[in-house]
Amino acid sequence: MPPAGSQAKVTVSLATTWAVAGEINGAVFSPQTFPGLMNPDPTVLSWTGSDFTAGWWALVSVSEDEDGNARLNVVATFQGVQ
Repeated sequence: MPPAGSQAKVTVSLATTWAVAGEINGAVFSPQTFPGLMNPDPTVLSWTGSDFTAGWWALVSVSEDEDGNARLNVVATFQGVQ
């Protein structure tokens, strides 16, 4: 059933937690967990039908913090509705 109201929109925010341990792209990470990000956050979807699936793709990158320590970044990027 579509959402109530004339706009038929759903607002989605994802809260993710990721775990890492070992080597990724040459950077060594001790065992740890950290929150991921979402893009865009929140995601507003037009939802006019009753049998849709929304999908996100987790994009991973390695960067450095201000002290030169490796930082793993995980972003859930909206891919679409089917």
